[in-house]
Amino acid sequence: MEIANYDYPKNSDETSDEIVIAVMGTNDVHGGAYERNLEYENQKFEKGGFKYFSGVLDIIRKEYPGNSLWLDAGDQFSGTYENIVTEGKVIKDFYNVMKVDAATLGNHEWDRAEDWLRENMRTELGRYIGSEASKAQNFFKKIKVNGNFLNNKNKNNNNEFIESDDGISSNNNSLYLAANLVPKANTDDLPNKSSSKIFTMKSGIKIGVIGLTTYETLFNNAHPPKNFEVKDYYKTTIRETNKLRTEGVDAVILLTHIGTHCKGESPEELMELKLRDDNYMKGSTSCDDELGDLVEKLTNNEVDLVIGGEGVEAHHFVNGIPILQNPMTTVSANISYLKFKKNVENNKFELVKKYIEGPVPLCSKIFKFNKRCDFAPTEKGLKMVNYTWHGKKIVPNKNINKIFENPADKIIRDAKENYIFTSDVRLERGNQKDNFLGALLCDMTKKITKSDICVINYGALRTFWEPGRISEYDIMNMFPFGGEMVKYSIRGNELKYMIKTLQEGKKAFYSTAGLKMKMFEKCDKKRELLEVVIENNEQIEEEKLYSVSGFDFFLVKGAADMTKVLEGGKNKFELPKEIENYGNLITKLIESFKQIKHVFSKDIRIDSIQLIQEKC
Repeated sequence: MEIANYDYPKNSDETSDEIVIAVMGTNDVHGGAYERNLEYENQKFEKGGFKYFSGVLDIIRKEYPGNSLWLDAGDQFSGTYENIVTEGKVIKDFYNVMKVDAATLGNHEWDRAEDWLRENMRTELGRYIGSEASKAQNFFKKIKVNGNFLNNKNKNNNNEFIESDDGISSNNNSLYLAANLVPKANTDDLPNKSSSKIFTMKSGIKIGVIGLTTYETLFNNAHPPKNFEVKDYYKTTIRETNKLRTEGVDAVILLTHIGTHCKGESPEELMELKLRDDNYMKGSTSCDDELGDLVEKLTNNEVDLVIGGEGVEAHHFVNGIPILQNPMTTVSANISYLKFKKNVENNKFELVKKYIEGPVPLCSKIFKFNKRCDFAPTEKGLKMVNYTWHGKKIVPNKNINKIFENPADKIIRDAKENYIFTSDVRLERGNQKDNFLGALLCDMTKKITKSDICVINYGALRTFWEPGRISEYDIMNMFPFGGEMVKYSIRGNELKYMIKTLQEGKKAFYSTAGLKMKMFEKCDKKRELLEVVIENNEQIEEEKLYSVSGFDFFLVKGAADMTKVLEGGKNKFELPKEIENYGNLITKLIESFKQIKHVFSKDIRIDSIQLIQEKC
């Protein structure tokens, strides 16, 4: 089955005055190296992972030789069991085997602290573990220059362009771009990093790429940087754009880990594979959050394409600018096309059209009815088929297998086969309403700690569990950052302040156990907590002590909206000195799941929030 049954932009012969540049954008890969094994009515299939992504990348590069880029918007690490077991090496090796052109830094690049990040950026090329080890190490020694491992053939100190094997040249050899991440006084900048980079394609078109990291870098990770500042997004973008335009680029791409959340399309439409241009959802798409705010300000053609991070929505056009985000990390791929027309009189290139294609499924097979493979449907009797995209079967790159040739591979494969429990329902995180996953885990945490209340944040849950058997590997991937299960006691007035601040916050709704609440949602999506009581309708007493349980990164360190709670306010919240620690949250939950054995949707309560919506 050919799934690209639409007229996507193609390059004709070299004499044509129209040229297409293909840009593969990735973000928030979070270590998703391994494919997932699923089954639907005895039809087994694989989804996601580096093998299938490498196949799509190969197709793009062969179809647009010397006229394609792969740009990554950060959070490459932290998120999977394989990332933990290999200490990030399997991810690092993939990016280097497949030769990413540039990347920016996400907030989770700091999870292993600044020293690890510096070493990771300094030794840009990963090391293989296995049969290729000695060969790889010898290769690395040959290209070591001034203490840095570099992909490029020559060290550039004079802004001279460096040409790579595919005919694309660049004005510097820095892999990482982060124009707004600035070291404080007496601090060296990060290695292998610059503000922007210019790529000269085989066609002669010059593409400028600006890197921006997110404000979340300063607080939302295990080891927030103390020696760096994150400068203003807009001012930095304008400064770098002006510089690149002066240097004669034909288009500017903003590569950033800043995220956005856009309204105007349904989740079903969002996942429909198609080609979209700037007429897509025109007039009905509105984007909020930091990236949406930034792009709204870019009204003078400063930027031609944005590759964003954090957010999960893709395929947006704001002010005529395509915002490309990957909604399923390594489960699907999204590509942007920039079409240029050459002016033969002045030999300059004019950008005339912009497109986004995707999401392209990364799987061994797809469901025929929707061209998707990201989950197993609940409907019966659906057929799975083999497929092609752009007339090619997605075949893993021949060099990819060697990055998995290491002792960790057996550990990971064994964890995949170690099944812990079964479920009759898809357990998926969500922050728009009560959801099975959050309710289940909060109820389990409340029982394990014997607490009155449990609160879990959406960000602590990193994936979803399909109906059927759930393995140790699945559980590890749900909680890739680990953490401890904790409990402490606070007064009733503090509890009410906590819940009000959280449920009216930017990242709400939060999953709870032991509470019932009534919420009012306005047309602008802002929410107001009208009432909160104990789940048996008992009123919360102002001076009574209530025990609250959850995960330490949220409840104690203050992730997301919990930061505001810990800052206090008129109802000053004081974090108790006595905090009970119940140990590793993964260990405790696995023990509990082993006792339960089977999870049934009928046993999960998802009625803690009564939502009243304003008529709009």
